[in-house]
Amino acid sequence: LLNYIGSIPRLREYPYLELYSLYVRSLFGENVGIRGEILYQQMENKSLSDYGFLGLTFLQNKNQARALECLKKMKNYVKVGARSIDLIEPDGNRYYFDSGIQELALFLMLFEAVEPGNEVIEKITFTVMKRQKYGYWSNIADTAWALQALDVLLTHEAGEKTDFLARVLIDNKAVADKTFRGLSKESAATSLLFDRPPLSEFKRDTLLPLSFEKQGKGTLFYSATLTYSLPAEVIRGRDEGFSLFSEILDGEGNLLDPGDLTLGNTYKMRVVISSSKRRNFVILRVPVPSGGEILDASFAATGSYDEHTGIDTYTYTGENAYGDEYEYAYLWGYGPRKVIMDNEVQYFFDDFFRGKQVVEFLFRLTTPGIYPTPPLYAECMYEEEVFGRT
Repeated sequence: LLNYIGSIPRLREYPYLELYSLYVRSLFGENVGIRGEILYQQMENKSLSDYGFLGLTFLQNKNQARALECLKKMKNYVKVGARSIDLIEPDGNRYYFDSGIQELALFLMLFEAVEPGNEVIEKITFTVMKRQKYGYWSNIADTAWALQALDVLLTHEAGEKTDFLARVLIDNKAVADKTFRGLSKESAATSLLFDRPPLSEFKRDTLLPLSFEKQGKGTLFYSATLTYSLPAEVIRGRDEGFSLFSEILDGEGNLLDPGDLTLGNTYKMRVVISSSKRRNFVILRVPVPSGGEILDASFAATGSYDEHTGIDTYTYTGENAYGDEYEYAYLWGYGPRKVIMDNEVQYFFDDFFRGKQVVEFLFRLTTPGIYPTPPLYAECMYEEEVFGRT
């Protein structure tokens, strides 16, 4: 089998398979450093998996310096967020069997081997875990790579040596604590309300220090999120990871001012949402003007609008590392999952790729009066600090 793996054809334009074979052969003790060095010198703006395979191969052949160089090249295509990362493909040279999960897995394995303890490792791990559903990634190969990377991380962290007490303190007063021993299957989470102890016991309108302490052996990972509610009338637009824009069009495609809406007419709501990084599990909330009724494409009564303006459309515009754009437009049935509420439409994106996405739907004004529109809102459901609003 190793002889067969060693006979993989050499394709200069797509060295993925050969680099994969070098990595496997190095795991079995074969010294492939000379060929690895040749490929390293030839590689310029190749796929992230190429750099990952090559870096791990150099490690197996005791070439720490070259492994570090491969890791540095991968770092050049990383966008670091508060809790996660996004890998930006250097160009269109990703091989057919390559995948984003494999890139993350190789990046995690190389990072853990070359720079153990780096805080970015936690962000890579968080990103890998977010990409799975029900313990399974997109296919068997991706699942295998993700589990292999997580196993490497678990082995290096040596969870069996974990034995510590973790405490959360506000103004040096403990508000939560948890003891961790061995391999912990679950994390500890505490929710505190402002109007209830212990938060209600602290002095209001005062800046208080929040700290996390560990007593014992092991590694403590933690995060804190502060949420609060503000009246829609006073909040300002924010771009904390998502940029949002909306407009209202009439049946002819003319842009309208919200003050020009007329009772009984049907209008199109167009929303543009964009992000500079790939996101996971995103919710977009699009309210309609007060007194508006959303037209549901699943009802036969709304079919007469389809040829004229379209009831539901979804457009995705992506962007590569060099700023080149590519666009896809679909009738509804692809893209995010949509839920129609009484006064808003909610869109759920399992994967929100880097770039711009546009959603459109129809609504009709059915109630007399004025028609103010609440702000749009989008956020990562498991990274609440990544959000945007108009």
